[in-house]
Amino acid sequence: MVVAIISTLMFSCAVVITWKRTWELTPDEAGFGEYANGTVHEPHLGLRGWIRRVAHVMREYATTLRIREFRKHLTIFLLVQTSSDVFGQTFLFFCFV
Repeated sequence: MVVAIISTLMFSCAVVITWKRTWELTPDEAGFGEYANGTVHEPHLGLRGWIRRVAHVMREYATTLRIREFRKHLTIFLLVQTSSDVFGQTFLFFCFV
């Protein structure tokens, strides 16, 4: 319990330091303040515009599969998740049945 509390406090300190010292822009500095103020209004998209945007996002996601390292990491992630699920289910089966 003590180790968990100490590591949580250390992580919290690291997050606060990172948050205070980053070079990122505020939303107003980045130009998003106009949306919050209500001076810029996006037009109504409709179904066709929404489908077009979804297709654009899916194409962008699909382009990440061109990167060999990303494919490798994605495969490792999916295998770990699948093996974790299989282990968890067989553990429950043999422990409680």
